[in-house]
Amino acid sequence: MFNMSVEDIIKKIVEEKNIDDSIIREKIRQKINALSNLVSEQGAAYIVANEMGVSLTTEAQKSGFFKVNELKPGLRNISIFLRVQRILGTREFEKNNQKSKVGNFIGIDDTGSCRVVIWDHRVKMLEDGELKPNDVVKITNAYVKDNPFSGVEIHLRNQSLLVLNPPEAPELPEAQLSQNFLKKRISDIKENELVEVLGTIVKVEQRKPFFEVCPECGKRLKNENNQWVCPVHGVKSPAYNLVLSTVIDDGTATIRTVFFGRNAEKILGLNGSEAFIKSEQAGDDVFIIKNKEHELLGSQIIVQARVIKNDFSGNLELRVRSLTTNFDLNQALKDFVENLKENDLNSETNLNNSTNDSLFNNNSTNNSSESSSTTFTVDEEII
Repeated sequence: MFNMSVEDIIKKIVEEKNIDDSIIREKIRQKINALSNLVSEQGAAYIVANEMGVSLTTEAQKSGFFKVNELKPGLRNISIFLRVQRILGTREFEKNNQKSKVGNFIGIDDTGSCRVVIWDHRVKMLEDGELKPNDVVKITNAYVKDNPFSGVEIHLRNQSLLVLNPPEAPELPEAQLSQNFLKKRISDIKENELVEVLGTIVKVEQRKPFFEVCPECGKRLKNENNQWVCPVHGVKSPAYNLVLSTVIDDGTATIRTVFFGRNAEKILGLNGSEAFIKSEQAGDDVFIIKNKEHELLGSQIIVQARVIKNDFSGNLELRVRSLTTNFDLNQALKDFVENLKENDLNSETNLNNSTNDSLFNNNSTNNSSESSSTTFTVDEEII
């Protein structure tokens, strides 16, 4: 299997011989004809380069180590140094009546990034936190496959080696460490994950939507002897923050989804103090929710959230970090399906098996099909 494309070969010949690429293309065409079309364009390009004295082996390859931008599907026995940028997690699957595990991480060097896939006993390095973002790894005797969604990826086999933070590693760019929200179906989420979910609001809980906070620091107040007390500033007259509890459905499952602070304010259309005053005037703690419920039910939303287990119910729920309310639904569905397929690449199950009747196969549009999006973010609040 050749490891350079026709265009890359032509570019290298042009750079070394300083001739027009049209001349190279004509030589390749003539070589194909001379060999009675029993050679591919890529094979003919390799022959032309060799005849012109142009080496297609890079300095990195001469040393036995590749760069990310040199990886091509089909390469075997490759070696590479990478810095771990992001851990993508692990999963268990069954094949031929045997259970196995697979794990993934994103590695980078100074030329690009790629996914690395590890199997079975090495997965423990991810599960135990032995392999972390910004670690450097030396991988040897691996092979390269094509992922239709994320490009080339490196697979380690039994004979491969993965050495953590080797002293001979070259200088590599630092990983940009940021929170990564994985696009997921509700049915697949797990406790403590950071996930992005696309779904429909199917229930709005009728519960008091505001809670008392310190007007100086924003911490939640405690009622002690009929006085509101801040743990930092003592007795205070409360300000009010909003909380909104809903249920979101994505066609695979439903989950309780809780919005705090500014996120709840954006959904309800007013701030905490306004909500409190309106509720006081109406004599009804859930007055604003009743007024908004009809508008919210059936609306589609994208949320980025942390998955927690509710101590009281024992069920998983989403604590929303950010949300998007206006978006092109068709494009959002396409993005989600592509990302879900990428996440499922090493699964023995097909995406369509679990989403045949779900939102992810819905080709219809709704009244939120605008090309622009509105996103609100908020630091997680614990209540």
